[in-house]
Amino acid sequence: MSNESIIQSKNLIVGYGETEISKILDFHLTIGDIVYVSGENGSGKSTFLKTFLSLIPPVTGKIIYSELVKKAYLPDNPYTYDVLTGRENLNFLLTLMNTQKPSYLDDLSKKLKFDQFWDVPVAKYSLGTKKKLGFILTFLNSPNVVVLDEPDNGVDVGSKLEMINFISSYSKNSIIIFTSHNVAQWSDVISKEIKIFHKTVG
Repeated sequence: MSNESIIQSKNLIVGYGETEISKILDFHLTIGDIVYVSGENGSGKSTFLKTFLSLIPPVTGKIIYSELVKKAYLPDNPYTYDVLTGRENLNFLLTLMNTQKPSYLDDLSKKLKFDQFWDVPVAKYSLGTKKKLGFILTFLNSPNVVVLDEPDNGVDVGSKLEMINFISSYSKNSIIIFTSHNVAQWSDVISKEIKIFHKTVG
């Protein structure tokens, strides 16, 4: 596998409009990286993730993506239709993406103890159960760059470890970027760290 960077930044500062929030500077990411985005509360981690996903432009600098990049995003509050069941959300996205259900999905669902919730309306889910659904749906279209904002928040310990095991395996052909308040459990799989500094610091 090539060690060539498929994503890199140059002199990156993120924020909104001309308001600078965070300074990230330079990074280079290659296939196989599992990247922890660290920073204090309010430092701009979520703003960085949105900039990374091209949802908002950087204040200065730029992020350069290889044409091979295929991104997916799990926000802290997953985007789902709460009036639909988990299965209906799944089928809607499969139709929207014009793709087939990946072979891994049933096994991942069992390991996350999600099977019993497929036919329950999402409005009745706990936070942890909704995060599990969001996690599963994030990987539907076989992305090779996956951004996870607090994927384990509210998730039971056993399922959290299953998420980490899945990510460790999936990352062999992809880049995983994540934030977490429970980073100690991820320590064995993290290969890189992007530190977010509030612009007023340093």
